[in-house]
Order: sequence, then C-alpha cells, then structure tokens
Amino acid sequence: MKKYPSRNHTYTRLIHLLQLVLLILCVILTALCAKQIRFLDYTPESIHESTETLANPYIGFYTMTGITLSDTNLPFIPDTLQSSTTSTQLVMLEINLLSYRNCDISDAALSHLDDYLSQWKASGHQLIVRFLYDWNGNNLTSEPDSIEQVITHMKQVAPVINRYKDTVYLLQGIFVGNCGEMNQSKYLDQDSMTALMNTLASNIDPSIYLSVRTPRHRRMILNSAQIPTRSSAFDGSLSSRLGLFNDGMLGSANDIGTYGDGSHKTDEFLEQWSRKDELNYQNKLCRYVPNGGEVIINNPCNDLNQALSDLRTMHVSYLNKDYDTAILDKWKENAYTGKDTRYSNISGYEYIADHLGYRYALTDSGISRSSLFDRNADYSFKVKNTGFSNAYRSFDVNLSVVNENGKLLTSIPVTTDTRLWNAGTETNLTVSIPVSNYTPGKYQIYIKISDPVLNREIQIASDSSHGQYGYLLGHISLSHLPERSK
Repeated sequence: MKKYPSRNHTYTRLIHLLQLVLLILCVILTALCAKQIRFLDYTPESIHESTETLANPYIGFYTMTGITLSDTNLPFIPDTLQSSTTSTQLVMLEINLLSYRNCDISDAALSHLDDYLSQWKASGHQLIVRFLYDWNGNNLTSEPDSIEQVITHMKQVAPVINRYKDTVYLLQGIFVGNCGEMNQSKYLDQDSMTALMNTLASNIDPSIYLSVRTPRHRRMILNSAQIPTRSSAFDGSLSSRLGLFNDGMLGSANDIGTYGDGSHKTDEFLEQWSRKDELNYQNKLCRYVPNGGEVIINNPCNDLNQALSDLRTMHVSYLNKDYDTAILDKWKENAYTGKDTRYSNISGYEYIADHLGYRYALTDSGISRSSLFDRNADYSFKVKNTGFSNAYRSFDVNLSVVNENGKLLTSIPVTTDTRLWNAGTETNLTVSIPVSNYTPGKYQIYIKISDPVLNREIQIASDSSHGQYGYLLGHISLSHLPERSK
C-alpha cells in the first residue's frame, strides 16, 4: 500500500519554506537598507564672537549732507561718499524747500531731486531724509504761511522718494520746525501734526519708516500710547512704521526738553512723561521701529557707562558721527569696562559703534534624528543679537550643505523673521536636512544672512571661516552601516 506524507509533515515543510523565503527577503531588505542608512557624525565649528567693526546696512554712525532744492541743477554727491564700502553706511540728507515756501515745487526741481537721489542709489548708501524750510533757527518766518502748502509739498516729493524706496530708509519729521526738528512752528498742535503725518503715511511707500522728534509727538499723532505688539508689528499701519529721532539725546536729565519733569502720569498720554517712563516706553516701542539721532552737550548723562545703559534701553540704531565731538571724544578716551570681556581695554566709542543697531553672533549648533531610518535630520543652530536694537527690515536666512569639493548640494531657506530677533537675546532655529540624499562622505554647513532689498550679505560677528556660502557652522560625516567580513 502506497504511503503519503502526513498532513502535519506537509505543513512543516511549508513552514520551513516560508521561513526560508522570509530569511531571504530579510537579507535583501537589510542589504537595501544598508545602502540607505547613514551613520551621522557632526562636529560644530569652534566659533567665537569677533570684535570686528561690521559694515551692515541701516545702522551705525551716520554722516550728514544737505542741499537746497531749486530750479537749477543740484551738485554731485561728495567724493568721500561715492561708495559705501566703509563702515559708514547711513547718510542723513537734509533737503531745504525754502525756495518754494509759498508756491508749489517746480517740475524742474523735482527732476533735479530725482537725478540727485539716483546718485545716492548708485553709491550703495542708505538715506535718512529730512525735508525742512530752515537751517538758521528762523522757521517761523521760513515755513509756508499755510499748512495746505506743506501738504502739497509732501504730495509732490512723495513719488520721487518712492522711486528710491530701496535707498531711502526713513523720513524724519513733518517738514516743519527749526532745522526740521518739530519745534518753533505754527503747525505743532495735535490736529496739524496729525494731518501732516497722515499725509506722509498715505503718500510715502509703506516700506519707508517715518519718525517724529519726541515720544509725546508720536502719542499725540496717534492719539494713543499704544505701541505695536509682536503680532501687529510691520502690518503697514502708521503705528507700525512711526519711530523716533532724538537730536537732544543724553543732553540733560530730560534730553533738552524731550521728556517732562515727572509731574504727569503715563495715563496722560498727550503729555511729556518723566525720563524713566519715557525710556521704558522706548524700550518697548523701539523693538519694532527705529530710534536714533545725535548726542549733545557734555554732561554726566552721557558719561560712558550711563550712555551705554540708555542707548541699549532706547534701542538706538543710528547716531551722528560728527556731533557732538566733545561727547564722541569722551567715549574715545574712556575704555569699555562692561561685562563683555572681548572689549576689555577697547574704547567705549568702538563698543558703541559696533553695537548701534543689530549685531549677530553664532553661538551653538547641533544635529539630531529619531532613528537611523529617518531620511532627514533636524539641524539646529542659535543666533544671538548682541546689538542695541533689532533690524527693522527683514533679511533672508539660508543654510547651505557643501561637499568636500566645495560644490553646493542643498540650499535651505530658514523660516524666520529676523526683525523679531530681539536685541540681547538668542534665537533658536531648526531646519530639516535631507541626509539620505547624500552619498557617504564629509560635508560642511554654512549660514548666510542676506538683505533681499539691497541684494547684499549681512555680516556676522564671527571668527568662523567665511566664503561664498556664508559662515561655516560645522561639519557632517556620513557613512554606511559596516559591511560583514567574508
């Protein structure tokens, strides 16, 4: 009688066959995974903040020049300012409209203004522009007889200014006052100031900041003491673009009349507040709008340590480099003695020059992933703003992965708003790097911060290696799983 394999024996053979198939599949999958898995090792670059004086836009000590607008050709810009390759990036341009005190500005004059601004655009400088009718302290007899004429002048120059919105960083004042400083004018009541500023706000391109002489002026124009918040900053409203310029900075306990004597409380927003309250107001406000001016009158309020404290509190981003020389020389003659030991025995002037506005330093970096099978790795790095203020124009931030031959493999935009990189704080940033796309080897990570408006790189206070992709952050080494020996 013929014997047949038992059913149990057949099942056993089938199970063994399936196990063999699974084993073969596991071997194949392991081999395939080994080709995809990358062992990852990261070595951060040894980075320290440098004391180098950087040449970055919109900040620092500025130089001044002025023109009187007329029907005749305007002069060429000074030879010393033909290029912005020096550390002086900002220029204050005062434009005197006295020739048109009680009439409209001629087409010829507007054409000359256009030609003149085109020279500044070619120079690479950024402009602080102040229109005025007086340079001699005689504004009451120099300004137009009617506010309507001032408004007409504002509307006439606006199209010219707007054509150079990439060059004109901010406008100071509302055209009136001795030297355009919003004093000694018929038009400084609340209604007149509001009408003039609203005219500028509605006619000047929203990317150009506006500014007034005192915190009280700002509160009067807005009829409020409210300041922008993190969510409302940069929304295009007048509040989000209205900063301050203080040409009496550190000149006395009340900054030569900029602040009050302390008799008014902060709920009286149409009045001048005490110095303490006004500095607290600026500390909050000027995270979002520019603040600058000039220091005057040698006195204890502008002794180095007190000046450093107040400049940082007010988030000052620009100062006149030529006035007041008595104070500037005092800062040059006194060494910095603060907590930043990198600046020990360096003059206070140099420290201030390096910290007006934003100043970025790289502090830390690292890489991580949850498992070997992750196709991407999370790369984290930190940037500290050691300057007195934030940047008020947004910059692009890009991370680049470069191979051993210097070839760019990946450029990764970093999602962040650099205008919110607050002075004195660190910002933590993370991007995803597609490490599985790279063959085993060694790679370098670079960071570059750029101004998309001026199409130029923002310099970082770092001793790290610098090249076409920016500043070196660290090194990645990728390798396969080790192969089994035969």
